[in-house]
Amino acid sequence: MRRNRKLAQIEPEETSASRAAYMTNEELLARVQGAFQKIADEMPCILELRARFARQKRGSASICGCRSWEEFCTKRLHRTPRRIRQVLAAYTDDDGPGANAADGKHVTAVTVPGVFRVLLADPPWNYGNRSCKIPYAAENHYRTMPVEDICAMKLPRIAENAVLFLWTTTAMLEKALQVIAAWRFDYKTNFVWDKVLHNVGHFSSVRHELLLVATRGSCHPDIPTLVDSVVSIPRTEHSAKPAYFRELIDKLYPFGNRIELFARGSLPENWAGWGNEFEAKRVGAR
Repeated sequence: MRRNRKLAQIEPEETSASRAAYMTNEELLARVQGAFQKIADEMPCILELRARFARQKRGSASICGCRSWEEFCTKRLHRTPRRIRQVLAAYTDDDGPGANAADGKHVTAVTVPGVFRVLLADPPWNYGNRSCKIPYAAENHYRTMPVEDICAMKLPRIAENAVLFLWTTTAMLEKALQVIAAWRFDYKTNFVWDKVLHNVGHFSSVRHELLLVATRGSCHPDIPTLVDSVVSIPRTEHSAKPAYFRELIDKLYPFGNRIELFARGSLPENWAGWGNEFEAKRVGAR
């Protein structure tokens, strides 16, 4: 892995996970040798190495002298893969993504039991336009969150190979990519929701939103069928997303536990939910 900038140039506010992404394999190995004595500092390095093994193609060069994650655990960390999984699980539970990023401030925790392979999130982005007294401003409809707080959220337990679908508007695209990185996912592609009806905007009459797709480990769709990336469905009430997209996710990823973060209303039986406006009753239940 080539380094495109030195660690010394990284800004102080970047997280341990961000720093790990810029390290060479050898630097990561040096850091994780003492990981079991300094879990809070070194776990991002172990997670980064595991992700590199997951992305590694068969027959490619070895990483730190090992051809697989299992071989790395045994030969270089001197622990069984099972023991590593136990430590990583404890780290995810106690010091999840961004847990140390809030510098002692309150961190929003998603306390939903289970290990999830599929995540769908529609964060309450803060646009900072309450003072403009614009009727469609998000702050006039629900409580929003600064991107720093979204990045620092403590997520539920996530499977080693998982996929994240993250809603964003074009204005918040850059912030959304920051959230994806903070949550330890890698951006892959996106779907475009053409809302048909126009909204006002500062630079154009915006009529679409983006559903970003990101993965952790290896998590391609379970079916080989390619679906259209642009979907035209007229918008309804403010911020409401068409049920079609949740159904599309179920079609692409029929296997594994799934959860919707910042959910509103009720969800289908196969979905767990979390959010201020989430209703525990299920769709179709009486």
